[in-house]
Amino acid sequence: MTGNLYHHLHNLALLAVPFAKRPILFGSLMCAGILLFSGSCYIVGITRDKSFGKLAPLGGYLLMAGWLTFAF
Repeated sequence: MTGNLYHHLHNLALLAVPFAKRPILFGSLMCAGILLFSGSCYIVGITRDKSFGKLAPLGGYLLMAGWLTFAF
């Protein structure tokens, strides 16, 4: 559920990519963050293999970096 929520919220944030000062950097960070964070949550939820959960913090950091890129 957490991965799904963050996935959809950050997909909406991708609509703001054209309005960012550095759209390529912002879009790349957000896409990579969505893939790693939500993707790892999906994999853990489907397979019950918690070893993929180690990717979620990296995805979270990428999402935060994306938001900082958008803000500044």
